[in-house]
Amino acid sequence: MECPECGHTFYHNESECPACSTPIASKSPGLYEDDLLSMYKNEDAEAKWYHIDSASKLFAIVLIVFVIIFLGVRYSTRSERQYKHLIAKDAARTAALIQAVSAGNTTNVEDLIAAGADVNATAKDGAPLLMLAVIRNNVGCVKALVVAGADVNATVKGGVTNLMLARSTDVSDILRQAGEMR
Repeated sequence: MECPECGHTFYHNESECPACSTPIASKSPGLYEDDLLSMYKNEDAEAKWYHIDSASKLFAIVLIVFVIIFLGVRYSTRSERQYKHLIAKDAARTAALIQAVSAGNTTNVEDLIAAGADVNATAKDGAPLLMLAVIRNNVGCVKALVVAGADVNATVKGGVTNLMLARSTDVSDILRQAGEMR
């Protein structure tokens, strides 16, 4: 509402103008068009919330908090499930790579490396996969593991290295070249 004397804007529930104390004719309770217009013309944030009761405000806040919590729980549960699934896939690939290196199957080794298996994984006895390929004197597996980034300088207990275990010049040449490049 606007005071007819001074032009001050106020709400319908006041009986006189707060600025000039001009008496105002009372209206029945409720929102009027002039009240709504003055409420939204006024940039004061409190004025926009003036006629909303506290129960509605509380309900809106609780609803927003509930939605945020619910979506956060669903997101974290889904991502944890996907993460566990990826770990299981990685473990299966690595186990398959260990078997392929043990069997000397160069084609499977290359395929599993391309699928993302860990080339620096260790067998049950703690020996790195590259060392397992070196011991088996499998030039193809050694080359595939070295190209994929396997640790050429890895050692086992007692300081034994891949180069010490190499039984052929082909394998030792691959290891030396890789060691020089890194």
